[in-house]
Amino acid sequence: MIFSLFQKGKAQRFNFSFEQFTTEDGLSHENITNLVKDKDGFLWIGTTNGLNRFDGISFKNFYSKPDNAASLPANYISGVTIDKRGFLWIATSDGICRMDTRS
Repeated sequence: MIFSLFQKGKAQRFNFSFEQFTTEDGLSHENITNLVKDKDGFLWIGTTNGLNRFDGISFKNFYSKPDNAASLPANYISGVTIDKRGFLWIATSDGICRMDTRS
């Protein structure tokens, strides 16, 4: 027994628009290694020169500061993920760190 279902469909038109962001807009580097969106809507962007937080309008950049143990271990960000508790985990070329994005 063969069943076939036919459904009339209407072609949908989507109007996509793209906006490009560069270092001139505040991105720390053009080479993006990965992206993750947190539950507050921030987009966290790992690059080969720092971590960026994008709120839809502007960027806030985070860098390694050798004299500050609470900063990133290195500026080359190889991975970014968020755990179930909302902590941002950042893998760098010199180690991994956890960031509480709310404080």
